[in-house]
Amino acid sequence: MSNTTIVLFTDLDDTLFQLQRHRSAGIYPATHTPTQQHISYQTVSQQLLFELFYQQNHVTIIPVTARSLRQYHNTFLSHLPRINIAVLYFGGLIWEENQPNPDWQHHVYHSFQQLSQSIQQLSSEIKQFLHVHQLKFTLNNTDGYYLTVRADAKTPASDQAALFQEMIGLSSGEYIHHYQRRNLVLLPKFIDKRYAVKFLLEKQGANLHLAMGDSLNDLSFMQLCDVRLIPKNTQIDTLLFNSNL
Repeated sequence: MSNTTIVLFTDLDDTLFQLQRHRSAGIYPATHTPTQQHISYQTVSQQLLFELFYQQNHVTIIPVTARSLRQYHNTFLSHLPRINIAVLYFGGLIWEENQPNPDWQHHVYHSFQQLSQSIQQLSSEIKQFLHVHQLKFTLNNTDGYYLTVRADAKTPASDQAALFQEMIGLSSGEYIHHYQRRNLVLLPKFIDKRYAVKFLLEKQGANLHLAMGDSLNDLSFMQLCDVRLIPKNTQIDTLLFNSNL
């Protein structure tokens, strides 16, 4: 079994660590940011789970996250010597050996060139929508890969959902969306964790592929792997198992 290789594709936020307001049991700092309230933490069980895989030389860990390159570099994983590949921006970038994977970068760049409604155009339409409706929502263009709209905390959930639906309607059929808590994400259909993981699966040639994630947007890449790990009390867990019972 000395030649046996295992690859673990894992989401980061709310899987390996989270903000303390999301889970108060977190005690080990997992990120660093200029603002104290935005630091994420690992629980004891999350740290043990990570170390269980990381300490095995025949296991390769590949983070799969919506985080930007800057945000990824704020995590403890980005500084570990045995982690040299990461899927970022929901799959828009494969960061390998401290540089973009050139084949994947070319594929994504070409796909962006084919959009009839660019990210910039959609951003302008949503910005206008927020201005007309006098909404204090925050719109963020994440390095040209996708858009995130964060609802104002004072907006009632029913109003928030209705407003998000109107914003989704501003996008062409070239876009998909993810909606969790107060955040709406709009991204081109070719930006998907599944496609980037599939690209890497064809290169890795491992004996066993594991996947770990917490949210519905993780399911697409998790379904490609042999075994799926789901933390309790997460979006997937609640949907599939109603773990609060």
